[in-house]
Amino acid sequence: METLRLVPYPRKIRINEGFCSASVQAVQTLIEPMGEEYSIKIRPDGIEIKGGSAGLRYAGLTLRLLREQFGDKLPCLSIEDGPVMRSRGFMLDVCRHFMPTEQIKRLLDAAALLKLNRFHWHLTDDQGWRLEIKSWPELTRTGAVRGRSAFGICDPEQSNDGYYTQEEVRDIVRYAQERDIETIPEIEIPGHASAMLAAYPWLGCELPDRDSAEIGRSAGIFDRLLCAGKDESIAFIKDVLREVTALFPSKYVHIGGDEALKLRWRRCPCCKRRMKALGITSEDALQRWLVLEIGAYLSQLGKETIVWNDALEGGELPPYFIVQFWRGNPEAAKRHAAAGGRMIDSDTAYAYLDYPFHRIDAWKILSAPQADYAVLPGFLGAEFPLWTEYVADFKTAGRQLFPRLAAGAERAWRGDGNMKDSFGDRWEAYIPKIEALGIRPAPPETWHMDADSARRDRERFEQQRQCPEYLRAMAVKTHLHDQDRMERLMQRIGLREDTLRMLSDYCYGGLDGSRKKALELAFPGIGELAEKLDRAAAAWEAGKWDDDEEQVLMDALKPYCPTGEALFTAVGRQENEENRTAG
Repeated sequence: METLRLVPYPRKIRINEGFCSASVQAVQTLIEPMGEEYSIKIRPDGIEIKGGSAGLRYAGLTLRLLREQFGDKLPCLSIEDGPVMRSRGFMLDVCRHFMPTEQIKRLLDAAALLKLNRFHWHLTDDQGWRLEIKSWPELTRTGAVRGRSAFGICDPEQSNDGYYTQEEVRDIVRYAQERDIETIPEIEIPGHASAMLAAYPWLGCELPDRDSAEIGRSAGIFDRLLCAGKDESIAFIKDVLREVTALFPSKYVHIGGDEALKLRWRRCPCCKRRMKALGITSEDALQRWLVLEIGAYLSQLGKETIVWNDALEGGELPPYFIVQFWRGNPEAAKRHAAAGGRMIDSDTAYAYLDYPFHRIDAWKILSAPQADYAVLPGFLGAEFPLWTEYVADFKTAGRQLFPRLAAGAERAWRGDGNMKDSFGDRWEAYIPKIEALGIRPAPPETWHMDADSARRDRERFEQQRQCPEYLRAMAVKTHLHDQDRMERLMQRIGLREDTLRMLSDYCYGGLDGSRKKALELAFPGIGELAEKLDRAAAAWEAGKWDDDEEQVLMDALKPYCPTGEALFTAVGRQENEENRTAG
């Protein structure tokens, strides 16, 4: 018999002799403990299906697809099926580019065809706050209106403004529930906060340029964080989450925690006071405190907290936190899972659906190795994100998602890619159904790229990335990352805060020409030292670092930085001289 045209492919199938009329009405039996599991028995004299409430829907979908494939005569067979992974989801970023509710519903319909059961809705970021919060109206009045945006690659006028009213959110949640899909909101803290701070600048750190906060108008990441030192900032985010949890019946709330560069926290007097009161010495530990504080509040509201794995940088989190791995420190993720914590796998190596096809195609998703923590009891499942910095319209979203999301759905359902050789043939049966939803999937040459196709796709992608807007955004991102990396190294080797700040500013442009000159006169060779620290930080990040290098750096610092006060004295003399001359 020909391969069943099903995605995901059932886990257990037995073919029997004979046929059954496709017009026979199936007898359904609801067995709640079966949950998402189901069985189908097709005999010459009838069809019987059993399952939990979700399982019966999956069985009905499978039976409908079998009827479409075989026509009037169904082969007699039995299917016993159910997912290996409890959580099988996709994430949609609507912050970088906004997507209307009707388009989201079409994606939910497509997800339901693939037996996915989680919709992670990324609602807040630097480039847009997309959720109505009635007690804080400026979040959408200011934070959802970006206007013309120079992202590069895509139209600067496209899909930049918009938000979801609370009634629209309830409608989407209901629509997903009817398809056995749970909607999980993400409210990002403490980073990716530019849109939030554009609406309410006082939520940020007490720094001279606090009031210059504006919504992010380019791709990349920014260094503006919710201030962890102000009680009013903590109260604000709790108030927002109170409204959020009332809108989403899911027991989960995602609070982000990724890419939170601590440059501002290191300089903020409020954050320093908080750290001193808590008896902690690192900004990563301060983020851990914030995550624990918000997690405890969500627990009071009957919710469980999900964070990106960056949140583990400040130390291990209690097992009741769910950690979503995307990149970074896999050892910390494994420790969390080994300690009884729960994990979601979204590894950038095979799960990010905004990536170009030469990096991740459907075959690579189906061929991906199993994560080390996937064998542990706390492993929940897999999720496939679509970030939209360069996905400005529904047409592009459809091309990026399908059929790669179908491959992810099969991997999550079966727990393996053993049926990957037949995936293309099986997927072709779904194309008319996906297109009927107004979604145009990627063409067949992207499904399993040969060397020539991958090369052409890579060249096209690299050419797109040469636009000025993209290069500028990546330069800013790299600059901030490298500055944060250098400051982390200086913290590790124990430099005083004022010395750390001065060397960082010297290397990364915080000082104008006259102030740099003052430092160079007072401490000959300080520029060379700053550059040496920067190179050492790169080696440290790459894992090419040892204690001997640390001692070499400490010895090199002594002649130039005997005290932090000496540095500021040199700069102060120069500034006083400039002020006197200007007067």
